[in-house]
Amino acid sequence: MIDLSVSSAREAIVLEADGKAHVGPDNGLLSAVAARAGTVPTWRIVCRPPMQSASFHGRDLFAPMAASIATGGLPKDELEETPGLTVRFGAEDLAQVICVDHYGNVLTGLRAETVPRDATI
Repeated sequence: MIDLSVSSAREAIVLEADGKAHVGPDNGLLSAVAARAGTVPTWRIVCRPPMQSASFHGRDLFAPMAASIATGGLPKDELEETPGLTVRFGAEDLAQVICVDHYGNVLTGLRAETVPRDATI
């Protein structure tokens, strides 16, 4: 999971695509999964742990939700159904830089298998 917008206004979501649950932020990363799937029910995570960090949502929110789903299914009392994702990029690769973080890591919309192995940057 990549969440460069931790502590922002973006929603924490659960997305079910082709029978598989995906947990993460509504920051566009899961939009390609949603666009390539058939039916895609989506929920906003409404529960919050009592000691949630401002910067470790992967540890404090997303990992416990994923573990709960893996061991017992969707905890409907902790979720609120939504009409879909807010940030949508579509099913195709996005051949541009989406974000450069403060460490210099670059996030693009390209899938590794679509880039030739001998490609130069």
